[in-house]
Amino acid sequence: MISSIQARLFSRVLSVLGVLALASMTLPHAVAGPIQGAYEIAIASSERLLNAGDLYGFDSTEYDGIQMEESCDNPHYRVRARNKPAVLIQNAESSEGDLTSFTMRINLDAYIYCTGDSAMDGFNAYIKRSAYADPGVDITGSSLSADGQLITVNFAGLSAGKSVLFRVDLDVNPDPIYGDLFPFPDFRTVLFDADEDGKPTGFTGLTSATFSLGESSSTTPETPLFANPDFDFEWEGENTRPYHAIDPVITGGGGGGVPEPTSLLLLLTGLVGVSMSRRTQR
Repeated sequence: MISSIQARLFSRVLSVLGVLALASMTLPHAVAGPIQGAYEIAIASSERLLNAGDLYGFDSTEYDGIQMEESCDNPHYRVRARNKPAVLIQNAESSEGDLTSFTMRINLDAYIYCTGDSAMDGFNAYIKRSAYADPGVDITGSSLSADGQLITVNFAGLSAGKSVLFRVDLDVNPDPIYGDLFPFPDFRTVLFDADEDGKPTGFTGLTSATFSLGESSSTTPETPLFANPDFDFEWEGENTRPYHAIDPVITGGGGGGVPEPTSLLLLLTGLVGVSMSRRTQR
């Protein structure tokens, strides 16, 4: 036989559960906490080569053909292209939301980001937009930290599975103590510092990304740009590679975020627990 106290308790629990269900249906804006997001990044001296890898795969015959074509350049272009590397970012298929913001940090005090070396470079703020872009994806802006070493690029339409391409410009820190450095630093020198085994050091560049879903967003932890790279530093900086040899594409990635219940749902669940606890103590 159910007592009157048990009946009232059961009625109250049903009422609270009804509120929970109503909140989940009518308050989508209440979703809070980090969401799941992951991204892949590739950096190279050729944006056309990165686009080929994105479209056909980095192990495809189409990619190999474009790699051969891109290696037919002059030494001056090789140096300048490595000084303004192309960056490909892909929002992973597994991501829950759009990738809305991306950061890349230089960890060597000798170098900073800049806006191109001349007007002919075509830089828009701190990045140069690429002619290669997935439909519906736009770069909405870019900004730089006060020390010139953390670039932030913002996007619209970069949903799961889509990619974006742009260039960044690397310069020597204007501090007089760095005045004798090569004026067109190689992106491998600046972003891919490694030890003798090819593993990241404390000076390796770091990346992170922000993912948004509705009114909820989360930012991944900063991740080193690579581990165990397969490129050769022999052709680094002002030492140009041989004709028909191509500077390699360097890849990496990062991600993070775990879905959490909303604050409202946690509060209502807590009320259920308090109500049940008080009733059982009587």
